[in-house]
Amino acid sequence: MTSNTTVKFYELPEYHANKAILVYIPPVILCIGTFGNVLSFVVLTRKRMREKSTYLYLATLAAVDLLVIYVGLLLRWAETVTEFNLKETSEFSCRFLTAFGYTITDCSVWLIIAVTVERFIVARYPLRASAMCTRGRAAKVIVAIFLALLGLNSHFFFTSGLRSTNSASPSNGTSPGNQTVVMETVSMRCTSLEGYEQMHKIWQFVDACLYSFIPFLVLCVLNVLIIKSVIVSQREMSKHNETGLAASKHSLQHRGNRRMTIMLLTISCTFLVTTTPMNISLIINTYVNSQLDSDFTTYTPGEHRLIARLILLTGVTKMLMFTNHSINFFLYCATGQAFRKQLVQLFRCDGDSGYNDSLTMSPGTSHTHVVTVNGGRHVSRECKDLLNKTRRQGQKAPRSTQAERDLQERTPLKTA
Repeated sequence: MTSNTTVKFYELPEYHANKAILVYIPPVILCIGTFGNVLSFVVLTRKRMREKSTYLYLATLAAVDLLVIYVGLLLRWAETVTEFNLKETSEFSCRFLTAFGYTITDCSVWLIIAVTVERFIVARYPLRASAMCTRGRAAKVIVAIFLALLGLNSHFFFTSGLRSTNSASPSNGTSPGNQTVVMETVSMRCTSLEGYEQMHKIWQFVDACLYSFIPFLVLCVLNVLIIKSVIVSQREMSKHNETGLAASKHSLQHRGNRRMTIMLLTISCTFLVTTTPMNISLIINTYVNSQLDSDFTTYTPGEHRLIARLILLTGVTKMLMFTNHSINFFLYCATGQAFRKQLVQLFRCDGDSGYNDSLTMSPGTSHTHVVTVNGGRHVSRECKDLLNKTRRQGQKAPRSTQAERDLQERTPLKTA
C-alpha cells in the first residue's frame, strides 16, 4: 500500500493535459470535418464526377466520415463537457449507437481499401479496367461492405446494454487539506452485459484487426504494387515512342490515371500515418493493464505517472484518428485536378453542363481533351500542340476541323 501523500495519476499534469485536449480539440476537428466532408460530398456527386466509379467510392467515404466524427467524436466531447452520454439514455440507444459506431468506423477504412483495389486494377490491368470497374459494381461493393461489417458488429445488440457500475473518480472540489477527493459513485453505464465481459475484451482486438492491422497490411501491399505497375507502364511508354494522335491519347490517359493514383495513394498513406499511433497505443495499454492491479489506490508513484502518460497517449492518438476522418477534402484539393476544377465551378455557380474537361480520370476509359464552352466546340491546347509537332516533323498535318472530328469520333462529346 502506498501512503496518503502519494501523487495520484489524476493529479499529474499529463492527466490535466488530456482533459484539455478532450475539451478544446474536438470542436476544431468537428468544424473542419463538417465543412470538408459536406463540401467533398457535394463536389463528388456533381454530374461530371458521377460518371466515374472511383468518385462514387469517395463520395460515400465523405458521408461515412461525417457520421464517424458525429457518432464517435461529438458524443465523446459532449460527455466530457456536460457529463451527458446519449448512449446511456436508453437500452436501445446504447445498443444501436455502439453497433452503428463500430460499423461506420470500420466501413470508412474498407472503402479506402476498395478504391485502392480499383486503382490497382487500373494500373495492373488497364485493358480490363473499363469492364471491371463500373459504377454499378462499385455500388454493389459499397453495399456489401456495409452489410458485412454490420453483420460482424450486430452482436452488440445482444451483448451490450445499460449496467450499474461502481466507479471511483476525482471530484471537482477539494478537501479542507487541499487534497483532491476521490468520490465513489454508482451509475448506469453503457457497457458489456454480465457474462459477455471477456467477449468484449477479445472483440477489441478483433476490431483493431478490422480497422487497423489488416487494412495496414493490405494498403501497404497494394500501394507497393500500384507504384510498381506505374513505373513499368512509364517504361513501356518510353520504349514505344509513339507519335501522332495515338501518342497524344495514350499520354492524356496516362496523365489522368497518374493523377488519380497519386490522390488515392495520398489518402491511403494518410490513413496509415494517422491510425498507426493508435494501434501502438492499444498494444501498450493492453500490456500495461494486464500487469497492473485494477485497484489504482495500490499503485506506486511510478505506476501513477505511467497511467497518466498512457491516458494522455490514448487521448492524442484518438484525436489523430478522428483527424483522419476530417481532412480528405484538403487531400483532394492538393492532389486532385478534376476535384479542384469542379470545386471552382461550384463556387462560380456554373452548371454541370458548362465547362467540361473530359481528361481521363476513370478506370479504363480514354477521353480526348476537348473543351465545350457555351455550346461551341474548340480544339484543346494539347491538340494544337500535336498539330504543330507533326508539322515540325515534316508530316502532313491534318486540318484542325478534321482533327477535331476524328477526336470526337473516338470519344463522343457529352453535352447537357
